[in-house]
Formats: sequence, C-alpha cells, structure tokens
Amino acid sequence: MRLFQLLRGKNFSYHYQPVIKLSNGDIAGLEALFRPHFFRNPEQAFQQAKKKNKLFELDVCALDKAVQTFRKSRLLPPIKLFVALYPSTMMNPRFVPILLQIIHRYAIPAKQLILEIVAHETIDNLSELRAAIQQLKKMGFTIALDDMGKGSDNIYRTIDLAVDYMKLDLYLSKDLAQSDQKQAYVRFLIRYCKRFDVKLILKGIENERDLHSACSLGVVYGQGAAIHKPRPIKFWTEEVNPNGGKSQPFAWNRD
Repeated sequence: MRLFQLLRGKNFSYHYQPVIKLSNGDIAGLEALFRPHFFRNPEQAFQQAKKKNKLFELDVCALDKAVQTFRKSRLLPPIKLFVALYPSTMMNPRFVPILLQIIHRYAIPAKQLILEIVAHETIDNLSELRAAIQQLKKMGFTIALDDMGKGSDNIYRTIDLAVDYMKLDLYLSKDLAQSDQKQAYVRFLIRYCKRFDVKLILKGIENERDLHSACSLGVVYGQGAAIHKPRPIKFWTEEVNPNGGKSQPFAWNRD
C-alpha cells in the first residue's frame, strides 16, 4: 500500500538544498531531495520499488513531482534543478518520451535541469549508459555523476561517461581539514575537472573547518549543512529573487 501511494505521487515530498559557488556565495542550483513519509529513508523506498519491479515507475514519478514543485517557485535560470535518477531509468527506452512530457508540462527548459546519475546501482553495460547520456546532452540536458568516490566502478563511470558535473561523495568532505590524503585527492580531482571542463561539487560539507579547507583547496562548488540545510521550496521562493534569478550571497569568513 505504501509503495502504491508513492507511485500515485502521494506520501512523499521534496526538500531542496543549494549548490553554492564558494567564491561568492551565489546559488548555482537546488538539489531536489526525496522525502518519503512512511519509509525510514529514500533508499528504503526505492529498494522496495526495485523488489516489486517498479523502480522505473517510482523514479519518473518522483522526477515529475520534483520538477512540478520547483516550477511553482518560478525560479529562473541561472538557478538550476538537480534531480537524481537511477542509471537503469536513463537507459529505459520509455524515459526520454516521459522526460519530454514533463518539461513541456511544466514549461521548464532542458538547460535548467541537471540529471544526476545515482552511483549505487551496478551497470553491466557502460556503453549503453553512455549512449543514453549522449542523447540527453544533445537534447540540451546537463548530466552530473553523483557520489564520485563511492563504489568500485565509479572511476570507470567518471572517465567513460563524459559528464558535465562531478559530485564528490561526502566521504571526501568529512574531516577534510584533518586529512592530508583527502586534500591531495581533492586537488587531483580539481585538476582533472579543469582539464576536461567538468564542474566539481563537493557535497556533505558539515562544518566550518571543512568548508574553509574546501575553499582553500580551490573547490568551486559546495553543498552541505555548513552552507545551508535542505528546506521546502517555499523557503527558496522567498530567498531568491524570481525576477532576476539572483540570491543574496551566503556569507562566511573564508580568511
């Protein structure tokens, strides 16, 4: 019954967390975070859907509601919407027609939508996923790889998929200020992203020390509780000027 309600677009909502340009505090985008009402966490809900062979249906239903809720805020570009999707959903032949229906229904331009590839799903055929991504990019969508550094095949995905954004797993941000090894690895990834024109986002920044460390390393985009916790879309409607798509910069001491 709980899964049935989710598939009808009920008993779940979204909170939105900003992705911030660390140099000036500007909001680059908002990530839609799935909040099921009767499951302990989002992963449990999607695992239940997978057991019932309904993962695709729940994924596109969640995408529809994330876009609908975001559009009600009337936030304009350059504020973008990040939405996580399973790789199997993106490879499903039914996905593109549904995606096009969603962006037409809510009048959101493809360039404002960033599709995040969920890391914790094993993909047997990367070439098939790469072809799906290339098709989506030709249609104007932007692609992000979530949780870089989590999962054994993650490096292969990074190289093979030619994504536009790379979101580093929170393992790398946790205690970043205290770990020379993590700092060295983040520096390497920063250089890699600059070389291949990929935008790097460090997620899961939970305290001021790690935030300062990220800034000093030259991380361009950050996300986490030390910057701002997830909030309902109404908060961001009031926070961001919808006429200009600009926000009041988030201020913190980076000295």
